[in-house]
Amino acid sequence: MKSIFRLLISILTNELGLMNNIKLFIAWRKHKGETKLFINEQPLWLRNNSSDLVVFKDIFIDKEFDFQYQLEAGIIIDAGANIGLASIYLSLKYPEKKIYAIEPDKSNFELLEKNCKAYANIEKINAAISNSDGFSYVELTNDYWAIRTSKSGDEERRVKAFTINGLIKEFDIKRIALLKVDIEGGEAELLEEKSSNEWLSVTTSILIEIHNNLIDGISNSFVEFLSETNRAFELYPTKEKFLIIFKS
Repeated sequence: MKSIFRLLISILTNELGLMNNIKLFIAWRKHKGETKLFINEQPLWLRNNSSDLVVFKDIFIDKEFDFQYQLEAGIIIDAGANIGLASIYLSLKYPEKKIYAIEPDKSNFELLEKNCKAYANIEKINAAISNSDGFSYVELTNDYWAIRTSKSGDEERRVKAFTINGLIKEFDIKRIALLKVDIEGGEAELLEEKSSNEWLSVTTSILIEIHNNLIDGISNSFVEFLSETNRAFELYPTKEKFLIIFKS
């Protein structure tokens, strides 16, 4: 516990300034099990002894989503939103855009709701992204950032599932400026969605993490998926993801 606290204090001292450290220290004393800090004067909660700190560092310190690309018209979909950190970063960077933060895991989603409460442009959705509309089942795991879903499982862990096309229909989405995908191997189902050309036709950029360690052959599926889009695109590798920008 103390080592995590020292690391977080060090990160915030170097990157976010002294006032955030003071607020963090006071909140640490008041809230056992969670760390409270402030981003843009809004509270942000991280679970102690979890992967939340790593995700926070990736997004807010290493600026994983600070790519030099001006988004076109449309909304943002954060598929695999975890506790809402990417959605918050994107909300601050693109305050004019509606963001759909989609997370299947109950524990993650509860913290996402709390973290994103102050951001009016973030729509919070407790659901999974799949290759068919209906329901998915959240698999048990000890790692908050490695949540996976399957087609069967414990009824208590059943959650609503959307295809991208289903999501577009449900929320009357006209244009997707950015589809961010980090769904722990679930991207295989997304790439297999038979009607993918429908949502691709209204999508101008995709930021996706490919989990080769979880799904055999997923890299080949990704290449095939891109080759079958019949659209010109530019591909930019980032730290752990690929940014695809469609040119037509």
